[in-house]
Amino acid sequence: MRRDDESWPYIERFTPAQAANLRETLDKLPLYQTIGLRLEKLAKDYTKVSLLPRPELAQGRIMSQGGILAILVDVVAGQALRTTLKLDHDVVTVHLDTKYFRPVRDERVFAEGSVVRKGRNLAHIDVAVISERGALVARGWCVLKVTRQSSSELLIPNYGALQDPPASERPEAGVSVLCGADQLH
Repeated sequence: MRRDDESWPYIERFTPAQAANLRETLDKLPLYQTIGLRLEKLAKDYTKVSLLPRPELAQGRIMSQGGILAILVDVVAGQALRTTLKLDHDVVTVHLDTKYFRPVRDERVFAEGSVVRKGRNLAHIDVAVISERGALVARGWCVLKVTRQSSSELLIPNYGALQDPPASERPEAGVSVLCGADQLH
C-alpha cells in the first residue's frame, strides 16, 4: 500500500489547514505580486489562479505577452501538484507545452490545473486558461519532476524573507550568470 511506502512522495488527503498554509505562502511570493497572480481555489490535485494583465507587462501595451501566460500555466501546474506533496518534497518543471488560441487584452484570465497522472518521479498536469467571458485562451501541459529536499534545504527561509541583492552585487546587463546549467551534461 502506497501510504505506508516512505518513498511515495504524496499524502492521501488535502486538508483545509494545508490549503491555508499554501495560500499564505503563495501570497508572499514575489512572482505572484510582480505579475499580479491571485490564488482563487485549491483542492486535492487542483489549483485555480487568476491574472489581470498589467499594462507594463504587455506586448506593445496592447495584449499580454505569451511568456506571461506560460508562467501562469507553469505556476498553476506546480501548485496543483503541491496540494498533495509531502513537506519534504518539491517539484521542478521538466517539460512545459503551451498552446495559444486567443490574445489577452484587458480582461482577467483564469488558469485551472488538474493533475492527470502522478508517479514516484514524474507528474503530468493539464492546464486550461479561460477568459472572463469563458473563451479558451491557452492550453498547457506540464511534466514535473518530483524531488526530495535534503534536511539542509528545509531550513531555507521562506521566500518573503528573501531580498534582491544590492545593485552593486547584481550582474551587469549582458553578463551571463551560471544557474547550475554547467551541471547538465
